[in-house]
Order: sequence, then C-alpha cells, then structure tokens
Amino acid sequence: MKKIQFGLIGAGQIADISAGEINDHAAAQVVAIQDLNQGRCEGLAAKHDIEHTFASSEELLACDKVDAVYIAVPNKFHAPLAIQALQAGKHVILEKPFAMNRPQAEEVAAAARVSGKCFTLGMNLRFLEEVQRIRSVVEEGELGEVYHAKAYWFRRSGIPKLGTWFGNKELAGAGAINDIGVHYLDACLYLMNNFEPVSVSGVTYTKFGNRGLGEGDWGNSDKEDITFDVDDFASALIKMKNGATVHLEVTWACQTAEENRQGI
Repeated sequence: MKKIQFGLIGAGQIADISAGEINDHAAAQVVAIQDLNQGRCEGLAAKHDIEHTFASSEELLACDKVDAVYIAVPNKFHAPLAIQALQAGKHVILEKPFAMNRPQAEEVAAAARVSGKCFTLGMNLRFLEEVQRIRSVVEEGELGEVYHAKAYWFRRSGIPKLGTWFGNKELAGAGAINDIGVHYLDACLYLMNNFEPVSVSGVTYTKFGNRGLGEGDWGNSDKEDITFDVDDFASALIKMKNGATVHLEVTWACQTAEENRQGI
C-alpha cells in the first residue's frame, strides 16, 4: 500500500509532535517541511528524517511528492493557507482554530467542496476512546435527554510562551478561548450531537499575560516585542436551538489550587 506523503507547513512544537505521530503510522510519512525560520525547519527535518525543506509554502505545495499537508502556523494564516493547499490539489489537515472568523471558515469549506479533496481540522479530542464511548452511550439514549453540559479547561499557569504570536490578537484572534477552549467546546457539542447554537453570552478577561505572568512551557516560536492583548480567561453560556445549554470556561492562567483541570 502506498503511503500518504505529508508536507508540514510550520515547524513549531505541535509540528514536531505531529511529525512523529505521522511517521509512526504505517500508512503515512512526512516527506517535506516549510517554515520561515530556516534553522527550525532544518532542525525538524533532521530530527524526523524529512527529505525536503522549503523556504515558502508555494514551493512545498508545488512539490509533486506531497499528497497532503498539515498546516500548523499562527492562526491568522490558517484559512489562506488551507485554501491555497486545496487549490493546489492537496488533502489538508488544518490546526485549530479553524479560522479568524466565520466568513473565512466558510471560504475554506467552499474551497474543500470544489477541490474534492479531504479536509479536516485538528479536533483530536473527538477521537479519544473515552469520547467515542460516551458518544455511543448518548446516541443509545442511556443518559436520556442531554439538556445541559459543562466544558472546561483550567490552567493555573499555562500561557504559551510570552512574547510570541500566541498572545497577540492580530495574529491569534483570541487567547485561551481559541487555543484550548475550541477543543473542549467541539468535543462537548460532538458528544451532545448538537451543533445549532442560537445565542451566546460571554465574557473574557486579560489579567496575567499582560503583566508578564502565567507563562507555561508551550511554544517554540521566537520571542519578539509583541503586545499581549488576548484573553487568558473566558466564560460563555451557549443556548442551542432545541433549548439545551452549554457552559464553557477556559483559562490559561488563574488562581486555582490545581495546576491543570479539564473535562466535560
């Protein structure tokens, strides 16, 4: 069986992890990588025995050895690169969040339909064994009517590396809500099998990152003189079309006894 040959766009920490996972799969292999940081790109290529390195996404997408691309770059570039890859005839796995806004996401979905290629998002919680089990229990009606759910991820001190794109609204769109909140919101809605919200009320706070506090150990991006202007705490109440509700709370940093707590 021919292996699916992947190209990575982005050579950050998540790309490092994903390259290892792809190469461990019997039906896949990473053959190319691109990043604007040449040193990081070449370092990851050497670590994972990746044959081709490119300076631009255009060069990687023009490589006929690449069947599919995994896009792991700052959020601002998610939608444009996904569309570019689909139009180049590549299958696409796009890191979360999907896009900076709904119109962008709809453009990507339209491009995927036109291309006929496979497109998916990195919503990996859906594929956990326990999530699949609970989804089956819900579908079989063993829990009865699911009319309220809570989804949460609380980090005491877990802001990605300060001074990088993660904390900048122009590049990231938002903070904790975009970085970790989307994972548990998606998994929660998936478990409920309910994706029709009619109203959302919520609040975001920036209390620690803007003061240089709460940094965790995530991120390989180079530090720059970037303003931290995104949320490090977010809370929302989402009402669904059928009357069900979802309470979502996420923090990158907060005053809590536990270092990390997450669940649905």
